[in-house]
Amino acid sequence: MLFEKTMRALLKKIYLCSRGALMMEAAVGLPVFIMMIVLAVDLTMASYRTAGLFYTLSAATRWAALGATVSGQTRVQSIETTVQQIGSKYGLSLTPSEISVCRLGQKQCSPETAESPEQYIQVSAVMPVSVLFGLFSINVSHSVMAKNEPYL
Repeated sequence: MLFEKTMRALLKKIYLCSRGALMMEAAVGLPVFIMMIVLAVDLTMASYRTAGLFYTLSAATRWAALGATVSGQTRVQSIETTVQQIGSKYGLSLTPSEISVCRLGQKQCSPETAESPEQYIQVSAVMPVSVLFGLFSINVSHSVMAKNEPYL
């Protein structure tokens, strides 16, 4: 009986002492939890843009390997236009200054060239990706190599 009274008194004292603990835990933990969710969403969006850039370059390079051109444009301009068109489907806004078309292994891509049939080309792009809702910007670059098919 003495034990029960002592136990009740102890539990009552613990209950009274922890009245504001839940509020404090929520005040400290909730902002951290929300920040983690926001950061996860932001990093997912940056990853999507990076994957979109890689897919855009891959698709445009496959198209370029066939020797196709847009009427009224040089081959390099046609490849850059195709990269921009495919990238716009994925929310990427690439400018021609961010896209380069070179021979494989060429250190400086000047002048840009798409080479002739059965030669290797490399299509590259550099795109700024904002992280943490624009606080930081990272330049993401991808390069894709292809061998030009024999043109008919």
